[in-house]
Amino acid sequence: MRHNALSLFLGACMPSREATVIATYSRRMRLQFADGEQAFAKIKGKKLRPVCGDRVNAEAIPGEKDWLITSIKDRVNELTRPNMRGKTEVLAANLDLVVVVAAASPNPDWFIVDRYLCAAENMQAAAAVVYNKTDLGSAEQMNDVLETYRQLSYPSIACSATMDDNLDPLAELLENHTAIIVGQSGVGKSSLINRLSADFNLKTAAVSTKSGEGRHTTVNSTMMFLPDGKLLLTTGDGFDYREEAQNINSLLGKTIRINDDGTVPADNPFVGSGDGNEKIFTWGHRNPQGLTLDTDTGTIYLHEHGPRGGDELNRLEPGKNYGWPAITYGMNYSGAYVSPFTEHPSMEQPLKYWVPSVAPSGLAYYNGDAFPQWKGDLFVGTLVNKDVRRLDMENGKVVAEEILFAEIGERIRDVRVGPDGFIYILTDSSEGKIIRVVPKSS
Repeated sequence: MRHNALSLFLGACMPSREATVIATYSRRMRLQFADGEQAFAKIKGKKLRPVCGDRVNAEAIPGEKDWLITSIKDRVNELTRPNMRGKTEVLAANLDLVVVVAAASPNPDWFIVDRYLCAAENMQAAAAVVYNKTDLGSAEQMNDVLETYRQLSYPSIACSATMDDNLDPLAELLENHTAIIVGQSGVGKSSLINRLSADFNLKTAAVSTKSGEGRHTTVNSTMMFLPDGKLLLTTGDGFDYREEAQNINSLLGKTIRINDDGTVPADNPFVGSGDGNEKIFTWGHRNPQGLTLDTDTGTIYLHEHGPRGGDELNRLEPGKNYGWPAITYGMNYSGAYVSPFTEHPSMEQPLKYWVPSVAPSGLAYYNGDAFPQWKGDLFVGTLVNKDVRRLDMENGKVVAEEILFAEIGERIRDVRVGPDGFIYILTDSSEGKIIRVVPKSS
């Protein structure tokens, strides 16, 4: 106890240093100090919510490489937007430059560009316009557009991240600024950052050839063996091909049921029907994430991501259609309707849906003895809300939802029940952890 108390006392006496947040990874931050030194940092408590650009006080943690952010200095300005929960979300702070990116592909949305320029004016920050992917577009059209912004006194740069063309002026523009690069999905913001800085390796994806929009890069497939030895596996809708989720001859947006040798079980819904792929078990799914089995009744549960809202928990029954994209409680990321319908007589309703989205991850059925009060319930990890949801199940229906383990403060990637009856939680970060939940008496 003396050693622990001494460590805490020494930690409290560690000198504080000022730093700037230059990158965020959930509840872990990358800091840069005035001398150019960089370090990773944790956040003290749950109330502090640093964003990129924040100037913070940080203390070294004895025995660790990480620092600890103890306070956030007053912000000069904030760049905000409404999040999926309808609340104002701060994207960045203390900016003196907003760089708005458009591109030859996808088709430029100049309303978004102008909206960010107005936001910069309101923040009293400088702004610039970048036209990326010059190798894909018309030089005449590009020059006409950029000339309009130049006449409004906005620095305007045409470049190509892919071709490594004319990036030096952008690098010079960003030098000695606290800047943010913004713009519509798919214009190449991450590609530009990757080209300009070797410190980042951001995930990128090609623009959709069908919708002409930036792609959503969260994809998943889940497999689960059933007690009879059959294998269930899930497929997403392929983003560009979401209508295929309603095509019973396609394997996109489906749950598939096969034998362990890859052959088709004789009792699959479309076997011998003359129509439909015989591997299909259910269809009408968007982006399945979690799959679990009620070992007491044999009920199969699946949850999946909606678009903007409309995450779902479903009870799977062979041959049933779960509606995507014909019915949904979600919207397109642009705010447009996916479908005006939320129900149809021939399609299943979810047991539960979430609006706004929680981004469900792992899914587990609790049948252990360590927590007898939770027996028969479902546990759902969430990526957006950074917690675990206990769904109180009564007679196959969700009668209540309880938020648990929000104090972890990290995206939850998976949740499982071990053979010991304890609950295991996997966090999603560069320093991810497996956390075991046991009763207090243990």
